[in-house]
Amino acid sequence: MVKVGATGLGFLTTLTLARLLKAEGYGAYSYALAWVNLLVILGQCGFEKLLTREVAVYHSDQRWALLNGLLRATNSISLGISLAVAGVAVAMVWVLRERLDPSLVVPFLVSLSLIPVLSLTTLRRSAMAGLHRVASGQVPEMLLRPVFLLAGLLTLHFVVNWRLDATTAMVCNIGAAIAAFGVGMLVLSRALPSEVRRSSPRYDLRPWLKSALPLALLGGLQMLNYRIDSLMLGAIQGAGPVGVYNVVFQIVALINFITLAADGATAPRFAGFVGKGDTSGMQRLFTLSTRTVFGLTLPSVILVILMGEWILGIFGDEFRVGYSALTILALGRLMPAAIGPVGVALTMARLERLAVTSVVAALLLKLVLNLVLIPRMGVSGAALSTALVSACWFAVNGVVVYRKLGVVPTVAARAGSGRRDSSGPEDGR
Repeated sequence: MVKVGATGLGFLTTLTLARLLKAEGYGAYSYALAWVNLLVILGQCGFEKLLTREVAVYHSDQRWALLNGLLRATNSISLGISLAVAGVAVAMVWVLRERLDPSLVVPFLVSLSLIPVLSLTTLRRSAMAGLHRVASGQVPEMLLRPVFLLAGLLTLHFVVNWRLDATTAMVCNIGAAIAAFGVGMLVLSRALPSEVRRSSPRYDLRPWLKSALPLALLGGLQMLNYRIDSLMLGAIQGAGPVGVYNVVFQIVALINFITLAADGATAPRFAGFVGKGDTSGMQRLFTLSTRTVFGLTLPSVILVILMGEWILGIFGDEFRVGYSALTILALGRLMPAAIGPVGVALTMARLERLAVTSVVAALLLKLVLNLVLIPRMGVSGAALSTALVSACWFAVNGVVVYRKLGVVPTVAARAGSGRRDSSGPEDGR
């Protein structure tokens, strides 16, 4: 339900920004955010997935000193690296300033302030997930942040009569993110057991960093895979098509939130079954998650396709050109929904190296497809590339999950099915 509310607010925020900034302004805003969301991965250092996994284990085993040390170390390292990444990005813009589009540069420079805020926000949310507080951990950023952003935008436009542009909208976004982060820290402090605060922190940095590095690489590659369409579309065809594509992507997020919600709830529980070597438990959880997601995704895809042109018209007539891309991306959600949360399974089973390999292959395939399709088909080419790569990635990793974990990754699997000779997850070979 948190995801439902967040998706609705995200849709409303996109609608507001698109109507106020138009395609060009919203494209510049989206292009800057695409880069920020990619750079945030460097600031997170892979700690977000590590926290969900290790906090769940430490909390279950009541190892309070290690839990305290893990939270302190990951936040300190993440903050330092985030500030360094933002500084390097500013320096790169200064060096390349003569070659860059000024309309894109200013929103991007302002948006760099989000890197440390979003990095720490993600770590806090991951810690809450490890404490089995998935919903309450997501409320500040997923519900309060868009409310704060909308309040700022509407106040400036209707009360102050400020002429909004991409830079002003980004400033509002930064303010909303900081406010939501403050609320989130209060929520985390109340969720942590009192024993954690009373304990002296104990640090186990070497195994933490050893696990975090491949997770950081995996997270960076996944985000690059997720954002490369917008980045290449902007580089090849400019800000306008990026604005259209991101509106289309936000509409498809109305479908995708179902998968994201299930993944967030599934991850810590799947990690628990992996730790026990409980293949039957993994299969039951996987099957329940996949059936739920597919049962909600199929009617959502049909609805979005039937009403897509009308929905795009709400954002403005200039966005209707994205209907073909919308249809492609919506249909592209069916296969991932039918296969299930294979990415969660690989990460929680400590098979990061396999996950990294598959994401690298997917990214290379998407780069090639984008180079071929975007110049010929524009926004629709970017959508087709995304849909094809997604289908291939889920199909291949479905086979990997079956072979490594003994879990049957399809919507048709029975809750008690699975490879009977499996004695638990293999190592990451």
